[in-house]
Amino acid sequence: MARLPRREHENDDECPIPFPDLPGAPAYPWRQLSLMYRTYKEGDEVAEGIRRNFLWNLDCSAFVCSTFRRLEGRYLEAPLADMGFRRVRAVGPLAPEADATGNRGGETVVTAANLCAWLDKFEDDKSVIYISFGSMAVLQPAHAAALAAALERTGAAFVWAVGPAVTLPDGVEERVAAGGRGMGVRGRGAQR
Repeated sequence: MARLPRREHENDDECPIPFPDLPGAPAYPWRQLSLMYRTYKEGDEVAEGIRRNFLWNLDCSAFVCSTFRRLEGRYLEAPLADMGFRRVRAVGPLAPEADATGNRGGETVVTAANLCAWLDKFEDDKSVIYISFGSMAVLQPAHAAALAAALERTGAAFVWAVGPAVTLPDGVEERVAAGGRGMGVRGRGAQR
């Protein structure tokens, strides 16, 4: 947060924000930046506290991220001036270790055994699409509806780990479950 990204036009969520110091000099739409950056208001007590904590982090000797070298190696090997040229250490991906039942620490309405039994109905090991946006992402209703409609149209078998805050159009979960080719898992999907 030493250099906070800024939008050229206040209401333009598609405004590209360049990151020229990163390998490949990517640019991302404003809407894809972390909520912490997008909601920062100079002078706001909470926002300034978060900003100070980020700046204090710059006093450390290294940064540790839940990632892995094969995914983000070129970024891990390119320390930035904003970070005092310190290295970023990959220690991941981190997730709770699964116990014998496939539980990874979160609630789910479908047990690992039930999910595996459902998957066993499909002969080809690579015939089921697994969709998960992780526990931090919440799809906007319009995006969830578009994804649900696309999945229904494809006719492909799928398991969708639908977060508890995601709103799906009425009847989608029931229709795909009745057809036997889709499973919406509310909460965490079993991962083994």
